[in-house]
Amino acid sequence: MESNLFSRRSFLKMSFWAIGLLSGGDVAMSMKGPWPSYAMIIDLQRCMGCEACVVACKIAQDTPYGVFNTIIAGFKDKFSEGPDLFMPLLCNHCEDPPCQKVCPQGAISKLDNGIVVTDWGLCDGEGLCVKACPFNARHLDPRYSFRSAKCDFCVERLAKGAVPICVETCPSHARLFGDLNDPLGEFKEYLDKGGLFSLGKKHGLDTRVFYAGLSFSENRGLLSK
Repeated sequence: MESNLFSRRSFLKMSFWAIGLLSGGDVAMSMKGPWPSYAMIIDLQRCMGCEACVVACKIAQDTPYGVFNTIIAGFKDKFSEGPDLFMPLLCNHCEDPPCQKVCPQGAISKLDNGIVVTDWGLCDGEGLCVKACPFNARHLDPRYSFRSAKCDFCVERLAKGAVPICVETCPSHARLFGDLNDPLGEFKEYLDKGGLFSLGKKHGLDTRVFYAGLSFSENRGLLSK
């Protein structure tokens, strides 16, 4: 499935040793507090690249033609004959969002629960936030005066006690979602185990999307298919 949400060529050519590993204790203190603090963990060893999450998100969020709030990027291990690796990509819900800093209308805010949201009542469609996002996770919706949109962890589902649609739909349970202040089940096990990594470290950002399932070394890298 094609998407213009992320620049795959530039993203997929980077080496993983430049991303940065996190231990269980490396979750930013700003994410801790007396309120729910949401985050997602994605196990790359579980992801099959089936794109069930992509389709479910597309339907649930009704994004414009050719635009997706989440995609699956494909990698090949250039040092082995092993299987392809698939990496789900989406908004990282940064602790200090670059998109929020550049918005002249104050339309972007970060909720106490950590989710970055956009107020379409304030958004003027100028698109500075789209350019500022280091993950290319934002888009302008031409159906609604080019207002900015992106993944918001399905806040409408969270309000009803459900998990994001991509988490619910994943047949291999590659996506885990939970509260950093009250982690439960497998979500807690992954946090306790450590070895997670974040794409934000490359940009000096703390984020709320973490990845598991890889061992890194300087001699190994991933290339675009």
